[in-house]
Order: sequence, then C-alpha cells, then structure tokens
Amino acid sequence: MPVFTGGHACLSQLSAANLLPAPPFVPRPIHLLPLKHIRRDSRFSSFMKVFLLVPKVSVSCGSGSIADGVDRHLSDEIRSTKRSADWKAANIYFERGVICEGKVEGFNNGGLRIRFYSLVGFLPFRQLSPSHQCKDPNKTIQEIAKGLVGSILSVKAIEVSEELGRLIFSEKEANWAKFSSQIKIGDIFEGRVSSVEDFGAFVDLRFPDGYCHLTGFVHVSEVSWDVVRDVRDVLTKGNE
Repeated sequence: MPVFTGGHACLSQLSAANLLPAPPFVPRPIHLLPLKHIRRDSRFSSFMKVFLLVPKVSVSCGSGSIADGVDRHLSDEIRSTKRSADWKAANIYFERGVICEGKVEGFNNGGLRIRFYSLVGFLPFRQLSPSHQCKDPNKTIQEIAKGLVGSILSVKAIEVSEELGRLIFSEKEANWAKFSSQIKIGDIFEGRVSSVEDFGAFVDLRFPDGYCHLTGFVHVSEVSWDVVRDVRDVLTKGNE
C-alpha cells in the first residue's frame, strides 16, 4: 500500500504497480570535458573519444549565473511535470477506489491536510473515522486533529479536480471498504450514538478490537417498540 510522503520515488512506484506509465524522461544539462580527455577502448585498436560528465561549472552573468538560471527553469519544469503526474495518479486512485495511506501534515477549522506525493489534499472532519472519537469521547475535534498530526491514515479519494485544485479524501470510505465485510445481517453490535436527527439516529458500531470503525443508522421506527414521536425523547448523543 503506497504511503504518501512527498518522496521522489512516487512515479516509479506507480509504474511498478501498473497504475501509471513510466514517467517521461526529463532532460538535464550536462558539461563535457575537452576533447583531449580520451582513452583507448580495449576492444578497438583506434582511439575513441569519450565525453565525461563533470560537475556543473557556472558561468557568471551579472548577479547570477546562466547555469543557475537554467537549473531554476528546469526545476520549475520538473516540479510542474511531477505535480501533473501526481494529479493523474490521484484520478486513477479515485476511479479505481484504491485505499492508500497518507500522512497528516496539519489541520484547520474544517479538517486535516493530507500529503499525497507532491500534492496536499484535504480530509473534512465529517469524513474522519468514528474510531478517533471512540478512543476519547471527551476530546474536542480540534484536540483529536492535533493528536493526528504526523500520523498515517488509511484514506480514499472521493473528489479529484486538478482544474479546481480539489483533492478530497475520506477515512470513513476507506474504513467501509475494510470493515463492511465483517458485518452480516443479524449480527449484534454495541454502539454509541454519534448524532440524533428528526428521522433517526446515527450510531457508531464498536468492533471486537474495541474501536468504532463504522457508522450505522437507526430509523425512528426502529428506535423502540413504542411509538416514538421525537427521537430525542429516547436517544441523545453519547448514549451507548
């Protein structure tokens, strides 16, 4: 499972996994030794000229240098090429429903910033797995987010648009793919009410490992055998 850390090996990893074609060759400037640097090839009786790569020699030009300018230009092109390839990778992951692992680089009032190679995506708080709240129900969402910075989360891309610069992830979707197969009709789970609506209540299901990985829904008609006119008369957030 790929881990998004922003490393330069991402394109080769994707190519090896047959998710992307081999990355295009990006030309770099080379510097050649004078022609006097020659050697005899053991396979031939004649001399052959060999051009050796040597460290860059900058040619001063005002306050900067020609080589520095070329390097900056090529660096911009390389970054642009890499970002474009990473957007293509994100689209492929989105279309195929691939679950990946991304590093949490920070957060704001709405969610987490998730590293995806050279890109930074966004994971809204509402797309976080309920397992985080299960660990410590008394923590605020901001406290939970702060504790997640630097950690690796299993995520799934749910929106990708290079034109709009939108790369949205969901941990809930990734968890559904991983844990839904463990649920069968008739199974009994302990649960924790995560929110109450007019039409029913959302309940986080506790799995054998003690964490709530998935969220289910209890319709108002299934809350009690008695007639329920207002779900809030029976259930409140945090009930187990």
